[in-house]
Amino acid sequence: MYNKNPGKSSLGKDGIVKLMIESNKPQNHKYHSVRQAARLLGQSVQTINNWIRGEKIAYLRVDNIVIIHHDTIMDVKMNGVEYSPKYTLDANHVTVNQAARMLKIEFQNLKHYVKKERIKNIKKDGIYFIPLSEVKYWLQVPEPRDPNKVEAYRFNAVLMGDAARTLKISASHCRALIVSGELKAIQGHCRRYVLNSSIAAYKGVVEAIDSL
Repeated sequence: MYNKNPGKSSLGKDGIVKLMIESNKPQNHKYHSVRQAARLLGQSVQTINNWIRGEKIAYLRVDNIVIIHHDTIMDVKMNGVEYSPKYTLDANHVTVNQAARMLKIEFQNLKHYVKKERIKNIKKDGIYFIPLSEVKYWLQVPEPRDPNKVEAYRFNAVLMGDAARTLKISASHCRALIVSGELKAIQGHCRRYVLNSSIAAYKGVVEAIDSL
């Protein structure tokens, strides 16, 4: 969580200067001075200071110097200061906006997944956060990413339609094989998935019969 008044720091002035220099590399997700934040947001320094005084933007005060995290600036750019989170939970969680950028998913889509609990999240003071470990897991799934594909990946399985295409049979035939137990399926959050191991076993039986 961003601590708004952590008191004195052991960084010292030299440490702050070094931190500021590193903050000029946005890919490092470091911190910016108020002046740098104003330049990146196209606002005046006075406006940024007003946001800080009004606690409308997350910040850190270290040795009486205010610094602002790069991700906070990106959130303000995307949604405006009115809707930007005032803090992040900790280094192991990201906001929905940050996760959407990392996953290359539309913000509204990911927000829908969060509210439907299709992606792991926690809610803190009305703000949703997604574990960074969950984002990394989703990144393992090829694009386009959606909860059904992620869930199938977790189960080492595929959607029934994909199983039917793999086996070159109709969806109704695939469903019948599942009912008869010839294909093993597992029920997920909203969908039923066919296990990859079961598909491989069924293909082996079919190939054996065809070879007779």
